[in-house]
Amino acid sequence: MSHPENLQAEMERIVREDGPWTAHCFKLPGGLQTTPGIYSAWTQERALFALRCTQLALHKPAGSLRVLDLGCLEGGIAIAIAEAGCEVVGLEIREPSLRKARFVAEALDVRGVSFVQGDMLRLAELDLGVFDLIVCAGTLYHVDAPALLPFLRSLNAACRGITVFDTHISTTPSECYPATPELPLFGKSIVEHLPGEQAEKAGKLWAAAENNHAFWPTERSLANMLVAAGFAQVTRPLAPIPEWAWQDRAYWVAYSSAHAEAVGLIPSARSGYLPEPDRRPVMCPTIQLPINDLHPNPNTQRAE
Repeated sequence: MSHPENLQAEMERIVREDGPWTAHCFKLPGGLQTTPGIYSAWTQERALFALRCTQLALHKPAGSLRVLDLGCLEGGIAIAIAEAGCEVVGLEIREPSLRKARFVAEALDVRGVSFVQGDMLRLAELDLGVFDLIVCAGTLYHVDAPALLPFLRSLNAACRGITVFDTHISTTPSECYPATPELPLFGKSIVEHLPGEQAEKAGKLWAAAENNHAFWPTERSLANMLVAAGFAQVTRPLAPIPEWAWQDRAYWVAYSSAHAEAVGLIPSARSGYLPEPDRRPVMCPTIQLPINDLHPNPNTQRAE
């Protein structure tokens, strides 16, 4: 660990050359902070939530887990999981973000974390090995429709445990993309870069590296894609979670085909994809009877 004065000088140099930290808050030796005057443990909470999901699913201690943090940005999730004892690889396409992540890991003397520059959409080409946990946080919603299913297939292939998706989805099936003849994906498109912004792509740290649009699938299309990609099961944890402020962002846990095979998973009796749009009635019709209003429950009161 460097002397605090050296850390400050190095941090100031990084900010001059690469700009200030944009997302991940760290407290460093000597009273330094990567985001001066602003501190939040939100990123660390999300990291440890993903780790807890993995331990519950795999029944393994943190020290035995190998983790991949996709699109790690400034390293917040990767470093937090490494501090818990895991072996972690942070993958990031932009070198300025990697310099910040490596600086923090060294300043905090965090062992067991390494950072690799590369495109998560070309994961198979990077030869990083297999992982017990893959964290896909804040990244899936930057992927365009044609790349979604191949990307998810590459994640299943690299995962021997679970993949945790922390992502936005579309709440309406307003657009459709035919991922396969049998699998239409529903959702909405989001602009990542305007046509006149092509030269500025590298500097937009919170946007896709190449594609001008991203496609946000609905929850049902996300689940269908994960099944099509080979994942054995998809669930959405409800509590306790670090809940986002928006209803269109949540967490999904996908169990890899390798994990299913390792535990001798009994095959599902159901096959096929969830139909979309969801045309099920809101409530069972036989329960929607006038008698419910005529005879109110004395143990409850009407909600405002």
